[in-house]
Amino acid sequence: YMIIGNLCFLGFGFALFSSPNTHVVMNSVDERRYGVASGILGTMRLCGMMASMGISMLAFSLTIGREALSEAELSGIMSGINIAFGIFLILCIIGTAASYVRKSPLKRT
Repeated sequence: YMIIGNLCFLGFGFALFSSPNTHVVMNSVDERRYGVASGILGTMRLCGMMASMGISMLAFSLTIGREALSEAELSGIMSGINIAFGIFLILCIIGTAASYVRKSPLKRT
């Protein structure tokens, strides 16, 4: 039940972000370029997911080393998680600040 609850919470947060973000991006391009904008948006989303996995694995490799995850000490695993969340917090703050100061796209009627 905990996994299902966490996945529901994650999905709800993604739904609150994804729809308005996609609307803003698609509203800022000409109708002729919807396909290109949608493709770039999907590519950037996938690159972000891949980069986050890379950052997470880097944090784990720095704290755990070459030891198998099943054999690693809990303190090393928790240190990796804390480092990864710290990096993601900084990236989130930078992204939020960039989103806050950016110019609003032109509204089409």
